Amino acid sequence: MPHFYDEESEGVSPAHPLVRLWSLRMLILLDGHLLFLGQESVRQTRLAARIGFRYPAETAVGVEYKRSEALLALRNVHAQAEEEVRTSPDILPAAFQQNLDMLSSLAGLNDTERWILAFTVLLHTEETLDDAGDTIGVLSSNKLVSAVAAILQQPHKAVTQALRRDSKLARTGLVSIDQNNMTMLRGKLDLLSRAFADQAQIPDVQLIDLLRGMVNPSPQPKLTLADYPYLNKELSLLLPYLRQVISQHRQGVNIFLHGRPGTGKSELVRAIACHLGVALYEISSDDDEGDPINGESRLRAYRSAQGFFTQHGTLLLFDEVEDVFNDRQQEHSIAQSHKAWMNRMLEENRLPTFWVSNRIQGLDAAFLRRFDMIIELDAPPKAYRRELITRQAGLWLDDVAIGRLAESSDLSPATLMRTANVVATIAEQPDAMPPGQALETLLRSALKAQYRVPLPDVNRETAPPEYDPRFIRADADLAAIAERLKLSPSARLCLFGPPGTGKTAFGRWLAEQLERPLLVKRASDLLSMYVGGTEQNIACSFNEAEEENAVLLIDEVDSFLQNRQQAQRSWEITQVNEMLTQIERYRGILIASTNLMGDLDHAAMRRFDLKVRFDYLDAKQSQELLLRYCNSLGLSEPSEHDLQRLGMLRTLTPGDFAAVFRQSRFNPFQLATELVSALEKECRHKVEAPMKMGFLS
Repeated sequence: MPHFYDEESEGVSPAHPLVRLWSLRMLILLDGHLLFLGQESVRQTRLAARIGFRYPAETAVGVEYKRSEALLALRNVHAQAEEEVRTSPDILPAAFQQNLDMLSSLAGLNDTERWILAFTVLLHTEETLDDAGDTIGVLSSNKLVSAVAAILQQPHKAVTQALRRDSKLARTGLVSIDQNNMTMLRGKLDLLSRAFADQAQIPDVQLIDLLRGMVNPSPQPKLTLADYPYLNKELSLLLPYLRQVISQHRQGVNIFLHGRPGTGKSELVRAIACHLGVALYEISSDDDEGDPINGESRLRAYRSAQGFFTQHGTLLLFDEVEDVFNDRQQEHSIAQSHKAWMNRMLEENRLPTFWVSNRIQGLDAAFLRRFDMIIELDAPPKAYRRELITRQAGLWLDDVAIGRLAESSDLSPATLMRTANVVATIAEQPDAMPPGQALETLLRSALKAQYRVPLPDVNRETAPPEYDPRFIRADADLAAIAERLKLSPSARLCLFGPPGTGKTAFGRWLAEQLERPLLVKRASDLLSMYVGGTEQNIACSFNEAEEENAVLLIDEVDSFLQNRQQAQRSWEITQVNEMLTQIERYRGILIASTNLMGDLDHAAMRRFDLKVRFDYLDAKQSQELLLRYCNSLGLSEPSEHDLQRLGMLRTLTPGDFAAVFRQSRFNPFQLATELVSALEKECRHKVEAPMKMGFLS
């Protein structure tokens, strides 16, 4: 039997009277004494010292005593504690009392809810209460209610109401219950954060200090709305709407922003708040110590912000919402697990909220319907990218380098700004790489790490001949097509033929002739692993081309226009339907290229204004192109025998010339005959598909 009196207990500070009383109620009223008096440990000994429990002094130190005598002594200590608190004018410390009054007033807490909040704060900061709580064992949610009612001497019904999921404590996120597990008292009753528990007992604390680490004031924006000229249409809707709902104190206002990382979504929200002259608070994704905060805790922080920030003109930013809305493998998201509650919160939130995500795929339609506006931020247009690069790095780059970087639609403003800051830091160091070279080196590494299309190589000693439509064997006059499109810039072209015949290259050349940006989308860019994701990507590509006034080139279009009669899965049909719908409504310039014309859906053929076949080079084109490449590579003119050998190649394409040119960087050609041999080798690798015969129905 423990004696609860040893040298370790000497000098231990006694607990606050209320903490002492609550601990003794757990030991007496909730039978915690069965464990407390039945074992001896450092924790139990120190708990005894803090609650003032000693066996009668005449008993010699170290002498064991009977349990009944110990329990009687413990009951006497409990009775004394009850009397002490009953007659004490100041039950709680003044600072804690003041902060409780503020929180209770803001959240509209009743007396029972206020006491539960006070108890939970002390449970998470006072070791005495935590140790006493462990003596009553693991608790279910029902047992928790009974335990709290006994500890605080509050009506059982009132405690039940206060701990419901829809109570004020729960709605504000101040106190939550672990409904899924049976655990010790401290584990069943959770607070918004540990920082909250500490701050709640500090004098003259401000509300934002109580929420620190979970809800933080937004930093000043580094950009302004002038840096988002390509969002003028969206902002002309969003800004007037926000002004109105803020002035009217309208509830249930939610804006969803999505787009790939680095496109400036969070910075846009900060710029909007600054432009409107309103306060902006952000729901943190990590705590004061830098540790990540899970989705459920972030939602509780959001509830607290909605409950406490009542001043006029306040916006909230909930960034990285994937951990709240998106399902994981074999596991529902936090939002899905509390779907009815989440829907209600989106309909009743008092403060307009921006929800920001890197992707919209996987978000339940029931949630999407509750957002007032859904805005996508994609890569900024080429003109803006060039302007941004000039502003951030114009001191280190010439016009050619700026133009080369601007070609990369994967180069996001955030990546550029961070890289420019690094270069600016080292630019004046004598042993540093030249700033322009350093910038491109760092950007190339960043894009590679993000699995983006790399920047073009700047160290090539030679360049291939420029594209010339005269070296494309097509059944239409490509130069004439370009001239007509300058007058009437709307067309839907289908380019088909063997690989390497210049279909994609023609799209690039046409965009240059029309002085328009080129937007290239390949199958890998559009196909998605999520249900409906491919259809969304297809629609977004057409919308992006319209916004940028770009020539849209869809390579490998047969991936999305296969014959629906041969489809085996429903999603294959929906993808074809979506592509056909977008082609039908599109009024810009579309180029669709394919190597498999015979596999296309019959309805697709009617959607194209012009279908152009690209074929293998004829003998004259092959010979003239050989002369050009010899000149570009610094080779002597080919001999008559070389030209004859070249004329025998029936499956030669401009792509073959480009391939051997790239080979020359690793194994330079010395003679024109070596170039011809390389072209012969490229043709031997091909197996031409047999011609199909029959009638079109």
